[in-house]
Amino acid sequence: MATDRARPAQDAGEREMLVGWLEHHRGILIWKCEDLTAEQLRRRAVPPSTLSLLGLVRHMADVERGWFRQVFLGEAVPDLYDRSADEDADFNEVDRADPAEAFQAFERECAASRQVVAQAPSLDVLSKQASERTGQPWSLRWIVTHTPTCSASASTAAPATTEQPIARLSRDPRRGSVAVLSSLAVPMRPRILEDLSLRCCRRGADGRVRAAAAGRCPG
Repeated sequence: MATDRARPAQDAGEREMLVGWLEHHRGILIWKCEDLTAEQLRRRAVPPSTLSLLGLVRHMADVERGWFRQVFLGEAVPDLYDRSADEDADFNEVDRADPAEAFQAFERECAASRQVVAQAPSLDVLSKQASERTGQPWSLRWIVTHTPTCSASASTAAPATTEQPIARLSRDPRRGSVAVLSSLAVPMRPRILEDLSLRCCRRGADGRVRAAAAGRCPG
């Protein structure tokens, strides 16, 4: 899939701004997966953490489906991954997962999300599903604002899930300078990885959004 990491214009309108940041963080996650082997994509971060790049991509595909299709549209579509036996199947069942299928699923769900936003007459439109916590629906504005936080958490964790040094360029907008970040794969303690709020946006057996870890997702 495309890895456009362009940021929205600083004077962009509200919808363009919010969608632009969402696209930016989607692209960052895929960019960090480029040129890696299936083995590297499946590699766990720091035991006992089960985070891997492949798991992050699988998780974010399900997050896209959950917020835009299940919650906003109220579609009766199942989760992408069967969690009946394992709540974290998207993260844990990567040894048998096909990376190509995972990336295709992510692209499909992102495309569906884009269509939802494009067809909505306003960001004020409310979701079909209501919050179990508050009893209130979510506005599309809330969902488009919230989803990049999940994507950003995933892309932040991504470098810690592979031992391969990843050389990337980072521009300092204040100085106009470019620096090479030659080793983004900084060792991180499992507790830090678990605290990156990646397990937000879970849904219970009734399909309602709930927080998976101590209320980190205000659904």
